[in-house]
Amino acid sequence: MNNNKRAIKAGIWYTISNFIIRGFGFITTPFFARVMTKGEYGMFSNYSTWLSLGIIVVGLNLYTTMVSAKFDYKEDIKQYMLSMVGLSTFSTIIWAVIINIFTSFFEKMLSMDISYINLMLVYFLFVPAINMFTSYESNHFKYQITIIINGILSVSSIVLSIILIIMMDNNYNARVLGYILPFAIIGCCIYIMIIIQGKRFSTKYWPYALKIALPYVPHLLSIYMLSSIDKIMIVKICGKEANGLYSIACSCGYIVSIFMSSVNSAYSPWLAENINNKKYETIKRFSKRYIAIFGVVVLGMILISPEIVFILGGKKYMAAKYVMVPIILGCMCQFLYTMFVNVEQCLKKTRGMAVASAIAAIINYVLNYIFIPRYGYVAAAYTTLAGYFILLLIHMYLVHKLHYSMLYDYTYIFIVTGVIMILGIMVGVIIDYTALRYSILTIYAIAIIVGLIKNRKYIIKVIKAIVR
Repeated sequence: MNNNKRAIKAGIWYTISNFIIRGFGFITTPFFARVMTKGEYGMFSNYSTWLSLGIIVVGLNLYTTMVSAKFDYKEDIKQYMLSMVGLSTFSTIIWAVIINIFTSFFEKMLSMDISYINLMLVYFLFVPAINMFTSYESNHFKYQITIIINGILSVSSIVLSIILIIMMDNNYNARVLGYILPFAIIGCCIYIMIIIQGKRFSTKYWPYALKIALPYVPHLLSIYMLSSIDKIMIVKICGKEANGLYSIACSCGYIVSIFMSSVNSAYSPWLAENINNKKYETIKRFSKRYIAIFGVVVLGMILISPEIVFILGGKKYMAAKYVMVPIILGCMCQFLYTMFVNVEQCLKKTRGMAVASAIAAIINYVLNYIFIPRYGYVAAAYTTLAGYFILLLIHMYLVHKLHYSMLYDYTYIFIVTGVIMILGIMVGVIIDYTALRYSILTIYAIAIIVGLIKNRKYIIKVIKAIVR
């Protein structure tokens, strides 16, 4: 099977599995919301937030170097993986010493007891091994094991949490232990496997990895701020109820993000392999179809956005439908700039990523400060969209400066983005006219069916490749 087919097959399976796995999380969310008090639920939300931030800083995101290391250290990639796990372990130990010396400072900053922070450090110790292994598998289009591991982690953490909540008196303790333990156990097993396969540890790979990974840390932190600062500001300016409406809309938009991250898991290694083989025209041709398919998905999600809000939130959250359009359009911009970020990663030119993300986060903050007090929480969705669009423009410029703009058709990207933006805003204007929206949705569905019929031979080939 050629690389195009392998990438398509991997991308489809990643997408299907991610929707099933994440869907299980969506289904069980109401259970935790009901059995845990608001305080317990809020504490775990705080805990999971610090887990997400901490793994970026402590783990150093060394798994992101696997895209280029696959080619630069092809013969000793297993030893490279072991050395990366060793580096992340070294980082975790340093942080553990610092945290346990300045205990009161970190307890106050994180708003939690040191015992929970040390549990977090156990998570930081073993999760990099999981990320390193699954990244290796993904970069070789071996999606089966990655899907199985992610499925086991997701399901076991939820099931174990439910069991412990039933058995224990403290629901917060149960939820934390239920989440951490599966990652610690599976991570430990993979950690040992990497040690056995790597055989020999070496620090000679550390400068290479840190040069690529360190700029990625502020980039990810800035991206996290870009997606989170609006919620913080909405609470302060508009109140908790407004943030509840905005948050449910973000949860609905998360469906598009799942699709984006799933297909990128296959696209990123495919792109790296074709850049390495100098197949630039192949990338350009494939990327046009790739962008068009995602654009079609985004438009469909916008058309049914009120129904998505109703399914996930119910009638009391229906006001959130007014921010769905800019949130989903923001996902489109995320998807596009990620394509350019992939190029920067492949070329090991990641320094500009941090600057780009910081600029976008600052602009988003300023726009929020100006417009949220005037127009309410709805403005936050549009300012975030503006932030993601600015990120897209900056990364397009960075790739152009690297002399790799020939990989993508910039004119095509602007045309597709412009068309999707205009159509999306038009749907937003008629969002309350259900009959008209359904008429457009019917035309959209017919167009999709006609397109599938016209491309049925290609689709049949893809399906056959997937089921093999």
